[in-house]
Parts: sequence; structure tokens; C-alpha cells
Amino acid sequence: ITFSDKVDVLHRPTVDHAAIHSSLDVLSPEGGTALGDGVEAAVKMVVSTLAASGVYHRFGQYLPAAVVLESDGAQDRGLVTPFSAAQFAKAAGVRIYGVALGTRHGYVTQGTGLLTRSIRVLPSPGTVALLARESGGLAFNATNAESLDTIYRNLGSSIGRTRKLVQITSWFAGAAAVLLLASVGSARLFEGRVP
Repeated sequence: ITFSDKVDVLHRPTVDHAAIHSSLDVLSPEGGTALGDGVEAAVKMVVSTLAASGVYHRFGQYLPAAVVLESDGAQDRGLVTPFSAAQFAKAAGVRIYGVALGTRHGYVTQGTGLLTRSIRVLPSPGTVALLARESGGLAFNATNAESLDTIYRNLGSSIGRTRKLVQITSWFAGAAAVLLLASVGSARLFEGRVP
């Protein structure tokens, strides 16, 4: 989901990494940040996607999904405040992992040629931290591409899930051995001889 002046869904949740990469390739800075609206839309998408699979929120528990938010954090568009969006996420059981981008000297460039203009973009990591804290997630600050890469690698290994087959036959064999020893012991105790 992208958000600038308005919220756009680039792709529904999927495990198709190539589709996500191609959706991300078309991103470019636009003219505003409807942060609260974007977060609310992402939470709604998480909830509806899980509901379609029969997974629903239970009070006091988190859903098995999260929103990873990447933003400078400064809202200047939209109808939903970041605090309201954070409360909405919390009520839905969706954690937000926020990544605040930028430095105090940051800017974006729009246009080409003589129509090129630079727009100063002051980050607001406190807003990103608020969203994360209120929803039960974590907040991070990225001031360059290297720190952003490190953050995403850590997020991928901590909130991502993979299916893994585990051989449990040995557990049953161990339980059978314990039961066999217990029966031999009880037989000796009550009858004085091994059956």
C-alpha cells in the first residue's frame, strides 16, 4: 500500500516476491503524506486477508501478521491521525513495525529539466515510534541505505515465518520407552516379579 495525497493498493498480500518487487519498482515520491489513512488501509487489508483464510482476531492476542511501515513519519494529508490509526491497529490485533526514513537535511526532487524542484522533507521519527509503540510493534530509524538494508534483514528474520517439517517419531519412541519402564517397575512393585 502506498500513501501520499491518497492511498493506493499496489498489491494484495502474497508470497510472490517477484510481484512485490515489480510493484515497488514503480514507486516515486509524490506530493504529501496521508500516513494515518495509509496505516488504516493496511490494517484493514491484513484483517480482511486473514479473515478470508478463516483467521480472526481474539481479544488480548495479536494476529499472525504485521504491517511494516516505511515513512518519513510527517503527516500533512489525509483524514485519519497517526494516533487514531495506531489505536485502530491495536484494536484489530495488528502490530506495526515502523521504519522512519530520512535526515534533517533530506529532500526529494520532483520534475525534470527546468521544471525540477527540490522539496525539503523533515523526518518525524516520533510519529513512526508512536504508531509502533501503540500497536505493540517496534520502531527503527534509517538515515541511509545501509541502515535501511540492515533493518529489513532483521525484520525479515524476526517477524517472517516459514514452514518447517520436524520429525517427531523419536518423541513417541521416547514416550513408549518411559511407559515400558513404568509398567515393569509397577509390576515388580505389586507382584514381585517381572511379567
